Amino acid sequence: MRFRLLKSMHRIWDESFKERPEQSELPAIAPVVFHQGESEWCDSTEFADLFAVGI
Repeated sequence: MRFRLLKSMHRIWDESFKERPEQSELPAIAPVVFHQGESEWCDSTEFADLFAVGI
């Protein structure tokens, strides 16, 4: 989910630059994920956990 969220944010930023190529900053995005499963959310919510340590 973290990687899918990052890809969605990238698409938003990409479209933003297509619409306004003169901009020099990224628009802020406040990502929110709702989980409605029967069990508790067990996956990490930290983006940094997507990377292997010690590479």
